[in-house]
Amino acid sequence: MTPGPVPSRARFIRLPPSGRIVATVLSVLAFATALAAAPPPSLPPGIAPVAESAAVAHADLVFANRPIATFRATLGAASPAERAQGALRKIEEIARSGAAADVTTRAIPEGVLVSAGSRAVFTITPGDSDALFGETPEELASIAAARLREALAEAREMRRPGAILSAVIQTVVATLLFLLAVRLILAVRKRLLARASRLVPETSRGLVVAGFSLVRGRQLASWTRWSISAISWAVGLLLVYPWLTFVLTRYPYSRPWGEALGGYVVETLRDLGIGALHAVPGLFAVALVFLVARFIVRTLDGFFASVEAGEIQLGWLPAETAMPTRRLAVALVWVLALVVAYPRFPGSSTDAFKGISVFLGIMISLGSAGFVNQVMSGLALMYSRALRPGDVVKIGDHVGRVLQLGTFSTKLTTYRGEEVTIPNAVVIGSPTRNYSSLARATGPVLHTEVTIGYDAPWRQVHAMLLRAAERTPGLRREPAPLVLQTSLADFYVVYELIARLESPETWAASLNALHGNIQDEFNEHGVQIMSPHFMGQPQQNVVVPKARWFEPPAGRDGA
Repeated sequence: MTPGPVPSRARFIRLPPSGRIVATVLSVLAFATALAAAPPPSLPPGIAPVAESAAVAHADLVFANRPIATFRATLGAASPAERAQGALRKIEEIARSGAAADVTTRAIPEGVLVSAGSRAVFTITPGDSDALFGETPEELASIAAARLREALAEAREMRRPGAILSAVIQTVVATLLFLLAVRLILAVRKRLLARASRLVPETSRGLVVAGFSLVRGRQLASWTRWSISAISWAVGLLLVYPWLTFVLTRYPYSRPWGEALGGYVVETLRDLGIGALHAVPGLFAVALVFLVARFIVRTLDGFFASVEAGEIQLGWLPAETAMPTRRLAVALVWVLALVVAYPRFPGSSTDAFKGISVFLGIMISLGSAGFVNQVMSGLALMYSRALRPGDVVKIGDHVGRVLQLGTFSTKLTTYRGEEVTIPNAVVIGSPTRNYSSLARATGPVLHTEVTIGYDAPWRQVHAMLLRAAERTPGLRREPAPLVLQTSLADFYVVYELIARLESPETWAASLNALHGNIQDEFNEHGVQIMSPHFMGQPQQNVVVPKARWFEPPAGRDGA
């Protein structure tokens, strides 16, 4: 037989979501129907007696997918596995006969005999009972007889076409109702999504509390859609469980699976309910602990806020350290509250809870090295009071006014109008100049340097620098500006002018004006400001004549 041509491209049919659900349900239904309609084989997998190792020798007797009994001891020369195999053959013969047989038990010297009609099926011996659970042969025989009675009834039911047809009809009706419910859920979900889009548009303000936007409109709309979809899927899955349980219990062979599913739900709900009741006292204690902690934190907030505002003055707590002290105290209160409440959390004594706690602790320990370094550096800066908001400082290459001294970083505002954020660990590890700490009453320090050759009289240079400071706005007259000769270098003398600012905000503008006045003063008196780093001195001083001070595009006003 010659094979036909192979198509060059496979085509797949993409179904909508509802179509995929219907196809999946019908597939499960077809499988369950075929499984239930097929008669069980003589020795189906999982039904044959199972014998374990010789150390723990036992065999399970399973018929029609139902466990009947467990044999643990030998009877005469028959091992537990041979006893289970012999009993299974007898049960199959009784089931094939199709006759209704009453299952009874009676005591015999070897134990308790279980019979179906007039035919003995198996014997429960004292060795088959588990002494650890307090079992007796009479109890085991009674349970085994009830199970055998139910299994034989289901075997006869599987042989009646009417029973199978009734089960199929019930399955079809249940499936149609299930599909109708799914269709209704999808329709309700669609309408809710449309209504949510109108009520919570992405362009809305979102969730605003006390003038502060907690959630943006786009995020709130996305969360609303996600919540509606999640609830719809959850309801659909909840419907799948009873539908599947009902379908499985319609057929004798799959009925044990359905009963197990139903029992699992009942046991789970019961365990959850009992666990919730047992957790109520612990949850109440946890809530009480955190309410007390919250009250203490609010009290501390008010106290430290008063200290920071100067309403309360304490010798051991300066106002500058009130905020970091508040943070430490609040953190300590919450840590103590967590320590007290931890043993009362539901499930805190379980191994899973302890394992998760250890795992989270290791993750925090490994990932918080830099975090702790920044926090400790911030606390060192705050308690040492090396920097204060408003101080004019130089940290590394950055010069500016301290805008904020935070737990993790320090923010500066430079004369360029930039906001520079410097990690606290960098501040601690870098040389820091504070121009305001020693001059809070006299104003921040403003200084600049010029290098002038040795051919210029130093007294003249001093006078010109002081005159330039007098002409600069924003500089204080008291204390008076000061000129120092900080170095006598090989080619020039280094002069430093030190003055006091009226306000730290004018630092950049005052420095700019001071530099301009210095240039004007030196040019006016014919003293070159260029440092003589050259091989030969020029014939004339390198200065700008006064007649050229306002060359275009400069105007008379200096603009």
